[in-house]
Amino acid sequence: GKVKNICDKILSMSDSSSEHLQKNLAKCLPELINFFNNPEKIAAQLLENLNKTENMNEIRGSAYILAGFIKGLGVKTIEKLKIFDFLGQIIEEKKKETNRKYAIITLMNALTENLGKLFEPYFIQTLELLMNFFGDNNQEVRLASLRCTKTMMTFLSAYGVKRILPLLLKGIEEKTWRAKVASISVLGNMAYCAPKQLSTSLPQIVPNLAKALSDVHPAVCERGSQALAEIGSTIQSPEISDISDILIRALSNPYDENKKGLEVLLKTEFVHYIDTAALSLIMPTIEYGLRNRETAARLKGCQLVGTFTKLIKNPEDLE
Repeated sequence: GKVKNICDKILSMSDSSSEHLQKNLAKCLPELINFFNNPEKIAAQLLENLNKTENMNEIRGSAYILAGFIKGLGVKTIEKLKIFDFLGQIIEEKKKETNRKYAIITLMNALTENLGKLFEPYFIQTLELLMNFFGDNNQEVRLASLRCTKTMMTFLSAYGVKRILPLLLKGIEEKTWRAKVASISVLGNMAYCAPKQLSTSLPQIVPNLAKALSDVHPAVCERGSQALAEIGSTIQSPEISDISDILIRALSNPYDENKKGLEVLLKTEFVHYIDTAALSLIMPTIEYGLRNRETAARLKGCQLVGTFTKLIKNPEDLE
């Protein structure tokens, strides 16, 4: 009787107004899972609750307690409960309900926070769900979906980065400017990945962000510039790290700033080899210089090509 009362008390606390309490309950649940009578049934009820309740505290509580149960029961519970099918159905049926959007985003965030790397196999499906909200008219919904992707980035492996990158690059091609801005923001959030994971993908990320800088909508250009700055801050090559802000300006506004970018590269004394991450900022600057109508800019571009061929340790980095 006492154990049942304690378990009931834990579940009743799930609709608390304290987010801190709900998150801590979720962390404790995996250790207590065996004390609950039929935890799989409770998990299914919590999932169903996300589709019904209108109370924001209950939504958040159900999401975090469910995440705790899933961790305790094992990640395979996601398949058993058919969580992604269930959430996809909610999106189809209740597109306009803000509370349902909030429920989906909160559950994805709770699962990411509680399962961490164990949840990585589901990151593609999670991102596909979240991208439904990137262009949402409600700013809170947009920001919540972006915060969730930021949390995801901290758990991404190098393999995970490679898997989700095509999805994000496709997002930059979206028609609505809000969806474009959100996809660019997620690419910027990749700065929160471990540097090793990120560096291998920078040659794909930077040129696509650079393209966004010429978008007709000012918000897309502004966010592209911010994302480049976030990405640039992760570059580990000491010489390029020191001048990354100048190179980013050269990418952001090549017509006016490319000359400065070329000049600062020529003046920099390199004592370390250049890696792929650093090259992703250097090469677009040089390429623009080589295409310039001015002979002086093309000469500088040629000089730099000669310089950097000697500084690249692995020739494959140029591919």
